[in-house]
Formats: sequence, structure tokens, C-alpha cells
Amino acid sequence: MQTTLVIADDEYFIRQRLKKIIPWTALNLKLAGEAENGVEVLNILNEQHVDIVLLDIRMPKMLGTETALHIRQNFPDTQVIILSGYNEFEYARSALQNGVSDYLLKPVDPSALRSSLENCIEKISQRQKTTAKLKSFDRHIRSNALADVRDKKISYAEVCLKYPDFSQYRYSAYIGIYTMDDTPAGVFGLTDLIQSELGLNCEHFQESGHIYVIQLFFSTGSDISHLGSVLTGFVAESPNYIFLTANHVFSLEEDWGTYYRRITSSLNQRYFHPSSDLFMEFKHKEQGNEKLDLVKLRQTVMEYLNLSDVKNFESFIEKSFDTIMQKKNIDLLFSFLNELFITFQIHYKIPANLDCSISDFISDMIEEEHDCGRLKEEVLHYGNQCMSLKKTPPSDVSYCRKITAYIDENYMNPDLTVSSIAEHFQLNASYLGTIFKNVRDQSILQYITKARMEAAKKLLATGDYLVSEVAAAIGYSDVFYFSKCFKKNFGCSPKEFIRICEAEKE
Repeated sequence: MQTTLVIADDEYFIRQRLKKIIPWTALNLKLAGEAENGVEVLNILNEQHVDIVLLDIRMPKMLGTETALHIRQNFPDTQVIILSGYNEFEYARSALQNGVSDYLLKPVDPSALRSSLENCIEKISQRQKTTAKLKSFDRHIRSNALADVRDKKISYAEVCLKYPDFSQYRYSAYIGIYTMDDTPAGVFGLTDLIQSELGLNCEHFQESGHIYVIQLFFSTGSDISHLGSVLTGFVAESPNYIFLTANHVFSLEEDWGTYYRRITSSLNQRYFHPSSDLFMEFKHKEQGNEKLDLVKLRQTVMEYLNLSDVKNFESFIEKSFDTIMQKKNIDLLFSFLNELFITFQIHYKIPANLDCSISDFISDMIEEEHDCGRLKEEVLHYGNQCMSLKKTPPSDVSYCRKITAYIDENYMNPDLTVSSIAEHFQLNASYLGTIFKNVRDQSILQYITKARMEAAKKLLATGDYLVSEVAAAIGYSDVFYFSKCFKKNFGCSPKEFIRICEAEKE
């Protein structure tokens, strides 16, 4: 996003010279307007947001110092650089007292101007980061309160007392999101779209690395009459795979938990939607009663694996997935995967070198993938490993070591993603993920999470940091999600872990 700049000087040729010496491209600056006097400056600021104003100290109608004071009082986020032909202490002192960022003498030196602009841009960046952190913290507190209502720990009336804006609402609805992106950018984009297009209040919750839930609040049912078209348009324009689910509106007096569980459960339908899609489910459907003959499944798979019968093994897996796809039965899919991977692990120790239980491995794999085709590839990959047990190419091992070293050095960066790692190594993200999984039997995202969790454990054990400070230090901007991940990995919340460590020290 470009930084906007206004040039204010009553002399035309000075404005033209300033435009020539400003490094627009290098500093990513955009001219928001020109002004000949202070009144024109304020008119521009009233019409649009401006980041920086280059302000001549002596102009008609309103002095630069007066204009600077007005800007400080009414547009506190706007940085002001005063330009003056007078090297006078009183002018400089007055300007600085009025909150200007810098005071430059005419004729303006290009290097001094660039330095001053860079300082302003840095201040703007720091302010934006602080604002984002405050908004994130406020969102975290609000989301926690809403989660407590959902879990029946507090009442909605208590939330309304703390946040009066919620008292105007009577109804709610959930939207489930599975996104291939390992950042919440798409989720923020959707919430912004809903707020701008429909004018609805919405809060979001992160369930896992790829799964989010948005909760909408509104006063009447007609408030969401255009929600379907907004969601359809968002899915169509998404550059990467995204799967949305939505179910019917419920009264805020009802049990929220029932609808929340339904929306997260309906996200499992993504396995039967290989392309980005919107799944609208307004009537909860029970799964069929089909069950697998687990004994027969195990015997068939073992026979093919023991004989290294690649052709029949792959044919069996293909047919099994075709059947599951036709039935669109989630329970059947999960039972099938569970039995296969338990067989791989018990009889062949595949996946090898697991640092978690096989059930957790299966759960993580199911959570990360988004369609049956990819799950089928996982099954065929590990099945072929069982049959061949061939050694991994040395080049893959070398790459894997470089990736783990890079993650170990950068896990605290909140922008660390599979895509950013792939870009660093100048490799395709999908190819990089395949190499990593072949060698370590875990995804890159799982390794990032593990590195962060181990670091969090060490920091929390010292007792010197708040949970929010630890979350930020290891790369999590969402404290609620960090706590969830920590509990999943270690069986207790960060606060409980701190208490345990303190008790052991006594």
C-alpha cells in the first residue's frame, strides 16, 4: 500500500521542484494533492486520508504553524514536515511544539528530504503495527467472550454488558472456512467484504492451521438476504483453493454450540469438492449406516503389501476411494484412512520416525488436506513405501536439513509460511512439501508448529513472560489460537503449564 503525500506551498515552482526531487518509486509514495495555502490543505485532509504533508511555514490565509496545529488536533495520524526559508529558532520551536515530524530549510536538500520522508514512513509503519496489535488483542478478547457464550460459560447478556453494540442483535449465523493458505489473509478479506457489502458485524475464530469460523450478527433475517451471492463471488475470485460452508440463521437465545459443531462438521464435505466451492446446508443430514468390514480390509491390504503387488494395491485403493466419493460419507472415509494407516504403522513402521501417536498423525493429515484425491495420494505414497522401503535420495535429505534449519532460525516470524519458505529456496511449494514429507513423514506446517510449541514451552517454563508475550515471541498473532495449539500438543493450557512449572520449583 502506497504512502500518500500532499505538497503545500504557495509558490508553483517550489512545488514543481519538490515533485522532481522526491523519490516517489523508491519510497512507494503517491501524490494525494497540492495546496497553495493552509485552507486548501485542510480541505484535502477532510476529503481523504493523507499520510504525510510537506508544509510551507509561510502561506496566505493560514500560516504553516497554524495549519500544523490544526492537523495535530484533527488528523493526529498525519505526519507533517515543515519547510521554511527562515533559519529561525522561534519558528522551529513553534513548529515542533505543534507536533511536526521535521523542519527543513529551503532550498530543500534532496538527501535531507529523503531522510525526513523515510523517518515519517517508519513512524507510520510503527503506528500501523501498534494499531493492528491493539485491534488483534481487542478481537481476541471479544472472540473469547463469544466462545464462552458458545460453551455456556457465560450468558449473551453478559457480553452485551461488556460490549453494548451487541445488544442490538437478535440473530446469528456461522460460516465455516477451509483455506489452503497458511495465513488468515483470506479470512480477513471475507470479513471485510461482509462488513462492506452487507454492513454486518462479524467475528472470527481459528480452529486449526487451515480452518476458521466466522460468526455473523444481525437484527432481522432480511439482513443476510444477499449473503449467498457475496460468498459465491468471494469463492469465484479466490486465487487459491477455498471451501466455505453456511447453515441457517439461529436466535441468539438458542444453543450456539449445536450450530457451531454443525458448521465445523460440514467443512468435512470439502473432501468431495476438489475445486473451490460454497456448501450451503440448511438441514443437518445424518451419515448413512454403511460400515467397513475392517477385518477384510486389513487382510486385503496386507496381502498386497506382503506380495509387493503394486498394481492390485493401487487398484484397490482407487476403487475404495471411488466408492467413498459416490457415497460422500465422511465417517466411511475416516474409518478407511484410520485402518489403513494403523496397518502401515503396526506392520511396517510406516510412517517412520513418528514423534506423535498414529491417531494424531492421521488427524493432522486429514485436517491439512482438502479433497479425497490428495488423501488418496497420501495413502498410495505410504503404501508404496511399505512395499519398497527404498532409501530417500541424498539430495532430498540435504534439502530437508536446510528447510528444518531455516525453520529453526525463523519460526518466530509470524509471516513464515510454506509459500515463503519455498520462495526462499526458489522451489515450487508443492514440490518442497513433497520432499519434506518423504524424508520426515510430516508436513512443513507441522514442523513449524512443533518448533514454535517447543520454544513456547521453554519460555513459559521460566515464568518471566505473559502468555501473550510468548505467543508473539514465537510467531503467533492470535493468542487464543496459540493457547489452543499448545493444549493440543501438551495436554494443558499455557496458564496451566506455568502453574505446573511454578509448583515444581517450590
